[in-house]
Amino acid sequence: MVNLSQTTEATVELEIEPVLKASIRKNLRLYASLKGQLDAAKEAVDAQLAHLEMLREQTGAKSVWLDGYGRITQVDGGTSSSLNWKKLFALGVTPAMKALATVTKPKRGHTLVTLPGEREEQ
Repeated sequence: MVNLSQTTEATVELEIEPVLKASIRKNLRLYASLKGQLDAAKEAVDAQLAHLEMLREQTGAKSVWLDGYGRITQVDGGTSSSLNWKKLFALGVTPAMKALATVTKPKRGHTLVTLPGEREEQ
């Protein structure tokens, strides 16, 4: 079965009051600044985590606790499971049964801010 999809995008020009436009511009600059700081902090945290992991490995223990400072623990990945529809259909479940058992829930909307040079993600 071939699934074809088409995406269209409509752009609407609208006039924004100068005061509102200045406020949006100011807040986008602030957002970009804060996001840059957050990205830098995330990189620093990731580097520190890697260093702590290396130090924990040197102890030979799965978990190390230092009173008043915290714990470093190696958490195993565990497992996950998903339903394999091809196998289920091979066992006799029909697409109509699948449709009857499928529950569709709406997702919560959110505000997306795309800064210059960033890829738009939904």
